[in-house]
Amino acid sequence: AFAQLLLCDVLVALTDQGTPRGTLIEIGIALGLGKPVVWVSGKNGEGRNIFDSDFRCVRAQPPIDGKTLLAAIERALERVRVAGSAEE
Repeated sequence: AFAQLLLCDVLVALTDQGTPRGTLIEIGIALGLGKPVVWVSGKNGEGRNIFDSDFRCVRAQPPIDGKTLLAAIERALERVRVAGSAEE
């Protein structure tokens, strides 16, 4: 799973109450690698975490359809692009 994090452009994480800690670890690794994360949390917003403060982390609330998910992914990628161009 961790090798896939190196190859991905964006991580889409699905969480709810009882989400395994491994999922949170993967989110942290992805952010540490500079990857954007689209975090789809439970219906009541369960899973809020310190990672929410990272500009690369975009929250999406269910119910979520393909169009909404794609828009969230684009928003996350754009945040990384903007931050990268500001550093240049």
